[in-house]
Amino acid sequence: MRSLLLLLILPGCGLIGGSSSDDTGYAPPVELAVPDVSGLDLESTWTDALKLALTVDARSAWDAHKDSLELITPGCPDLYYGTPDLDNDEIPDDADGMAWADHCSTAGDRKFAGYTFWDNHASVTGSVAALEGLTAVGNRNLYTNALVGEGDSVVSELDGTIGDSFLRIQTDTTERWTYNSRVDGTVTGSAPESHGVPAGGLRADLVLSYTGGDTKTLDDARGNIYFFEHRIADRFDSIAMDLAHAAPGNNANDCPEEPLGHISLRDENAFWYDLVFQPRYGTDDSGYTNEPYTECDGCGMIYIRGLEQGIEVCPDFSFLWDGNTLTTPSADDFLLSNRDFD
Repeated sequence: MRSLLLLLILPGCGLIGGSSSDDTGYAPPVELAVPDVSGLDLESTWTDALKLALTVDARSAWDAHKDSLELITPGCPDLYYGTPDLDNDEIPDDADGMAWADHCSTAGDRKFAGYTFWDNHASVTGSVAALEGLTAVGNRNLYTNALVGEGDSVVSELDGTIGDSFLRIQTDTTERWTYNSRVDGTVTGSAPESHGVPAGGLRADLVLSYTGGDTKTLDDARGNIYFFEHRIADRFDSIAMDLAHAAPGNNANDCPEEPLGHISLRDENAFWYDLVFQPRYGTDDSGYTNEPYTECDGCGMIYIRGLEQGIEVCPDFSFLWDGNTLTTPSADDFLLSNRDFD
């Protein structure tokens, strides 16, 4: 009797879902087409992208901050020594610096809204002729959420944490310096644009670190940048990278012609184009090769949406060592005191 019941039940099992396994109504997702890059000069596009990324350091924001201080009038905005109660965990309570914090306007229709706290230090000791040489050091930081305007125009809008530092040692025969920058925030307005920020401004979380003088290295170029209006090659609005390189004479990597890491560009449709240099993190002693990826040719492979395109790109990064691209500020650039408010 039990066997008869099973025979009666089993034929109906395939009908519970209302359709057979061959007619489920499932439609596979539409595969997005890979963007066409045939009209792009890929080498110059990635070269220009790196050149642009290396300009996104703390200098333009700091210079824009100094420009905005020239617009201060008595009583607008309020000025502070030390840290006012800004309710900001980024600023140490005992920080040695200055600040303005207000929401005011002047008769000349100048506007200050928000706050900016800054600290800066610089020193020069020793002598070039001395055995220990001349040493110059400096560091400066902005902690800000501030808008400065005149009339209907935005002079400066800085929001975030921005800072940099340098060290320079000189003797009568040698020189070496290091520069480190971190831009974690938004930089817009006419003042930043006058100091090299692309029109429309940018938002970034970018670390730059490099050396110059007798030793030339790009130690760290890591993070991301979004341009509000500017476009690279009329297509790309963002850069993301993690890159290191060194001048041929200072490069200890087994492939001195090729950087380590990647540079990625995003188009306005949010598709990422990755230029990946292989091997990404240097070579080891395993003897493993994976041609053409591990060829020492200064070239990288293009990936779009994570898919390899079979396209090699060989950008010209020799500009890094021309003496004009990777530079460091001087100690004078870090000097800003209360006397500047006269």
